[in-house]
Amino acid sequence: MKYAVDLVEAIAMLLNCDYLSDLHYKTATPDQVAKLWMDVGDYSLKQYCEVGKYLLNHPCAFTNVQEARTIIGQELLRVKKGRKF
Repeated sequence: MKYAVDLVEAIAMLLNCDYLSDLHYKTATPDQVAKLWMDVGDYSLKQYCEVGKYLLNHPCAFTNVQEARTIIGQELLRVKKGRKF
């Protein structure tokens, strides 16, 4: 049986995070974000909203996948303080 990886796990793996919580501390490069959206595959808008909620710490109601990718990408690019990688 194949294990289905949810979107937040896929993002964490593609950004080489050891734990999901590392996404709160890791700053992605523009190249990583571009590659992420090429490699991540097809996920529902609901799943993008769940990732937005996890990363932004508040409910997200994206209207489409492109909007979700833009906002999530901006959050991944934002320089974060704390843990060093």
